[in-house]
Amino acid sequence: MSYNKNKIRFSDYRPFIKQYLYFDKILNQRRYQQPKIFSKPDTYNITICVSGIAHKKLFSTMIVNKIPCLDMIEKTQCFPLYSYNEDGTGKKENISDWALEQFREFYGERTLSPQPPFPSAYGKGEQESNKNPNPSSNDDSLPLNFRGRVGDGVYTKTGDVVYEKKQNINKYELLKEPARELRKKMTLSEKLIWEKIRNRQVLNKKFLRQKIIGRFIADFYCDEIKLIVEIDGDVHEIEQERDLSRDSWLSDNGYNIVRFKNSEIEKGIDQVLEQLIIVINKIENSNQQLGNPNPPSNDDCLPLNFRGRVWEGVYAKTGDSVSQEITKEDIFYYIYSVLHLDWYRETYKENLKIELPRIPKLDLDFHKFSKLGRALAELHLNYEDLDEYEGLEVKGIKKPVEYQIKKMRFIKTKKDTDDTKIPTLYYNDSIEIDGFPEWINNYKVGNRSPVEWVVDQYKDWFDEENPTYVIDLLKKLVTLTSESIRLINEINGMYKGEKK
Repeated sequence: MSYNKNKIRFSDYRPFIKQYLYFDKILNQRRYQQPKIFSKPDTYNITICVSGIAHKKLFSTMIVNKIPCLDMIEKTQCFPLYSYNEDGTGKKENISDWALEQFREFYGERTLSPQPPFPSAYGKGEQESNKNPNPSSNDDSLPLNFRGRVGDGVYTKTGDVVYEKKQNINKYELLKEPARELRKKMTLSEKLIWEKIRNRQVLNKKFLRQKIIGRFIADFYCDEIKLIVEIDGDVHEIEQERDLSRDSWLSDNGYNIVRFKNSEIEKGIDQVLEQLIIVINKIENSNQQLGNPNPPSNDDCLPLNFRGRVWEGVYAKTGDSVSQEITKEDIFYYIYSVLHLDWYRETYKENLKIELPRIPKLDLDFHKFSKLGRALAELHLNYEDLDEYEGLEVKGIKKPVEYQIKKMRFIKTKKDTDDTKIPTLYYNDSIEIDGFPEWINNYKVGNRSPVEWVVDQYKDWFDEENPTYVIDLLKKLVTLTSESIRLINEINGMYKGEKK
């Protein structure tokens, strides 16, 4: 064999622990169907990983966008959103049209158009021979693979016609580093507004900074209401055509946009925040009116067809209709919510040890439930981009301070008399980290919390280019734990009883 640098890939070795992988069939003993899930380095995909059959530890689930190790969680089984040919072509949606129609019918939405929107992925003559006109529907719960067989953790079709969409080029990895740089080099105006909107200071809304959306990087973004906040400098005066094109694409994809000028923020941040609160309230009012055939149309309320561009705090209506019709992505994130339900894990605890998960259709607000699953998935996928938890205290106990790790461990000091207090983390001979909140172990993947995974896995480690990476990661994972607990509590609050 010969060396090929294109075979060097990032992989998820353990939860929140990424490693380099030389992805080659000669060197990798068990690749299973991963070449069809993550075919090329730039192949976009996300996959829900679950504890496999015969697992002995608590059932767990984790979403990833990189090749997972078989033991990332115990006996990992993967259920990707898409699958590909091994050369990266032939993108297929793994949630079938039949399953989509079942969900739409169950939740009272219109059925699919009889004409496929894309050419069939099957060859001529193969489509009819593979199509099952009478798919089984005698069970009111769908298996996770939606009537398909799962071979080594990837979908295989047993009768559903699959339609192929034009392959998307994955821009996320290309934009990830520029987004990080933008976070480090925020303008004065961006810093001013960030200090006012971070940590849910505005109407309890969670804002992210320098968020990658499609092929763009948004200055600030709130996923709960799909609101993008853009801060415009002088350069935007000569780039209005480009901004219009960008906003048109974002608006067409359902995002709301508000723009503020640098001068507005620097002269009166409080007035800008007042405008932002008005925007948020109007978007929420509009969302509440969905389904009302005659919504108010005065200036105090957004019309039903609002999909929002906001220029310097003033709405401009685009006339596009808002659609909350269930999509295959919605179902995918609905599944991620279901897999985090305490009721589901307890009710099907024994089943999950001997068979792959089957997904019930629950009597609840589907769209809200799916959005919570989406928010949780984005949190877990983008953990390296989260804000650092500010409550940790990194103490240099020996000079000079060094960052090389041999083996981290939690230790109790003489001052730790409270048994509920999380012990101090011994980082190395010159650094200790204190201030871990008492709830830090309340969210776990497998048998460890995110922080415990880092403590367990980072041994004999040092990175000259980014020596504080592990310390920064620990702070971000405390934030992730806090948000995961909040979102999972919301998910559990939506359903505690029997399926419909």
